[in-house]
Amino acid sequence: MRIVGVGLLFLCCAGMAVAQAPLQRVLAPGGAEPDGYMNEPAISADGRTLVFTSFAENLVPGANDRVHVYRYGIDSGVLQRIS
Repeated sequence: MRIVGVGLLFLCCAGMAVAQAPLQRVLAPGGAEPDGYMNEPAISADGRTLVFTSFAENLVPGANDRVHVYRYGIDSGVLQRIS
């Protein structure tokens, strides 16, 4: 997998043209757009987990205007704040 996009994180399968690849976007609960940038993405070696930092306050309950580290399960769609 590789990440494409600016500001928001998009995932697609490596080796496919972006127009052909199935895209998955990281969104806030209820499908809302994140209200802050997501940065420093890294994907696990098995391609199942995405970790990134963000200032967004609406990604998970209790987030504030400080940078936090998040883990996103690509298969499950579960987003967790880990710091």
